[in-house]
Amino acid sequence: MSTIQQEAANDHVNVSVTRDAGCRVVFDMQVPAKETQAAYAKAIKSVNKEVSIPGFRKGKAPDKLVLQHYSQYVEREWRNLVMDKAFQEAVNLTKIYPLHQSSIQSPDVKALSHEGAHVIIRFESMPQVPDIDITQLSLTPQAKEPVSEEQKEKALHDLRLFHAEWTPVNDRPVQQGDFVELDIDAIESPSYNICTNEHFEVDPKRMPSWLMKLVLGLSVGQHVEGTSEYDSRFPQAVAESEFKPTNIRITVKSIQLPKLPPVDDHLAQKAGVETAETLRERIVQSLEHEAQAKVERDLQRQVVEQLLQKFPCDLPKTLLDEERQTRTRNRIRGLQKVLSENQIREKSAEISEQAAGDAIVFIHLYYLLRPWANQHQIEVTQADLYQELTRQLHQLPVEEQVIEQDMEPDGVRSKLVAMVTINKAIAHIVSQLEPGSSSK
Repeated sequence: MSTIQQEAANDHVNVSVTRDAGCRVVFDMQVPAKETQAAYAKAIKSVNKEVSIPGFRKGKAPDKLVLQHYSQYVEREWRNLVMDKAFQEAVNLTKIYPLHQSSIQSPDVKALSHEGAHVIIRFESMPQVPDIDITQLSLTPQAKEPVSEEQKEKALHDLRLFHAEWTPVNDRPVQQGDFVELDIDAIESPSYNICTNEHFEVDPKRMPSWLMKLVLGLSVGQHVEGTSEYDSRFPQAVAESEFKPTNIRITVKSIQLPKLPPVDDHLAQKAGVETAETLRERIVQSLEHEAQAKVERDLQRQVVEQLLQKFPCDLPKTLLDEERQTRTRNRIRGLQKVLSENQIREKSAEISEQAAGDAIVFIHLYYLLRPWANQHQIEVTQADLYQELTRQLHQLPVEEQVIEQDMEPDGVRSKLVAMVTINKAIAHIVSQLEPGSSSK
């Protein structure tokens, strides 16, 4: 329900402000007689400068003649001058700013005369966000997980695979230890492609067990039909409770066998270090860095949750709707890789709800953290934008991206600036807090 939240006045305007959810604002403005009279005189002069009246230079004709020949233009100019000045004065008084020019609806002029004016203007405003008080924030420390031998061996194994020599296998079927290139198609109604020319390592630690059972024993060119199963060891597009088995056809496109290089100085030098011992040290350092980054991400998650909870604000409906639509399209694109069109339609309400939630978090954090970034001189550089663009396009799953391939360049830049601002401001807040206590 609408409520008048404030009134303000000066010598030029008296404004009553009504605010609704979604940053919708109404300025109900009363303009005094001296303002409308001054605007009327100014309107005549403005029109006089633009029109030609026989016997007079532009701007030199008597006011009476201007009104006689061009009264409709004077009336229109008068109306615009009164509205524009009243609105600007009201904005300056209330510090409530339009989201952008197009968010201002056509003014409703209830009355306009030499005795005064009554003007109503509706618009969508910039969010009015609270100041962040970090004394209200606290962090729970998280222990950094130690680097395991399994992690070290996997990292080394991946490096060896990258530098391996590959031999095509055509004289036998798939067996454990091979690398296979697969096409996987859903044979639902309607059918759809899940992946094409996708590479898999036939190893219990690196391939879902249900998929491994299906491909073992197949030769190049052969296919097999089966049903997908949920395997919690591997990233999934949906939670286990929402997972629906899919009937699929798997075609083996190729079988390859790697010849792994030995872990020696030669391999180390390919990786940019001098010795195998240094290579192992670098791998451990990299894994340590990843473990520390995980701790920092958790601290940042804590800050985000507290910011959203402790510093609420109203958000513009237009921005929320635009962001929700972008997030919905990206979620659908991501799900198209693993779900049929029918399955996606069944989840449409859930997809829209998740996208709406993501939109609220993104818009809320950006407007809340932008003043913090300005206050603490947190800059967004071209290098930051390029790094974030790379992360969006090549590191994040499509359903988590904030940009789209067909988005205009200005739109892409705005989204990247927002993401960098959010991430750098959150990191700065974390740096100001002592894990284990608030900043008090």
